[in-house]
Amino acid sequence: MERLEVLKYKPLRRCVLGYTLGAQNGNGSMRTQQLIGKVFRDERGQRLLDLQRYLWDNGFGADAPDQIFVPQPLAYIPEMRMLLQERAGGETLEALAQHTELGPFVRRSAEGLAKLHRLPPPHAQDNAGARLSELSPRYELGSERANLNRFATDLIEWRPDAASRIVELHAALDAWAQRLPRAPELLIHRDYYYSQVLFDGARLTLIDFDLLSLGDPAMDVANFTAHLKFMGLDQRGDLDAFSRHAQQFVEAYARYREVDASFWARVEFYAAATLFRLMHVVTPRPMLTQHFDALYDRTVNCMKSVPMLT
Repeated sequence: MERLEVLKYKPLRRCVLGYTLGAQNGNGSMRTQQLIGKVFRDERGQRLLDLQRYLWDNGFGADAPDQIFVPQPLAYIPEMRMLLQERAGGETLEALAQHTELGPFVRRSAEGLAKLHRLPPPHAQDNAGARLSELSPRYELGSERANLNRFATDLIEWRPDAASRIVELHAALDAWAQRLPRAPELLIHRDYYYSQVLFDGARLTLIDFDLLSLGDPAMDVANFTAHLKFMGLDQRGDLDAFSRHAQQFVEAYARYREVDASFWARVEFYAAATLFRLMHVVTPRPMLTQHFDALYDRTVNCMKSVPMLT
């Protein structure tokens, strides 16, 4: 081993390690290989390995003609609770935003997400797929409502000065959720945003499938566009700095996967819900807490487009 890096560490939850390995070829020359090791607090790594293998074997592997990939899954080491996979190269959308026009990259990101959503869920496959379906959890609207309730409880504790505003906003979101049209159940990423896509020339690699679930694909589309809003706020102090690119993303997604009016109605809700979740992300962090009011105001503004809530 030539190098070991701690790339991410979330106490009591997860540690992501980067390995650089050196090996000798048959002709005596040296080669290096870069790997990622994800260490979890429990045994979920085996389930995630199997799910990532499912993606790799079903259109996201090394021979993908569209050059949309996932990192190659390699092994699960139970003694370390570690999922081992190749380390994909490339730049994230967040990094690209610092030096290039994002239009082609957000459209490509939409193509990658639509490809994931078109993939039949494991339970639609053969017996091996049936086993995978047991490993792929469901994330339903009830799960989202429960999370929004938890976020509201925390926000009230952290920002008692804004308690009444938080209660009112959460109540409106919950009322909206109860009126949503029924959604199909597809494979969804559940954390698809600007840091989960890597671009290397024509290659696009989707990463971080820790939350891969069966659920509403509208959630992924909304999560990506809402995070583009947040990236504008965080990088440029303007929630609308990348609004044009968010629109390019949804237009491209609709070209790669047929959707209806019900889908876009659900996207609107999940975009507002994501902004509320981002309020929960920024509030306890000293370097981000100043974004609370802008995110709150934009979430409230999302409600104004919903006649039944105004």
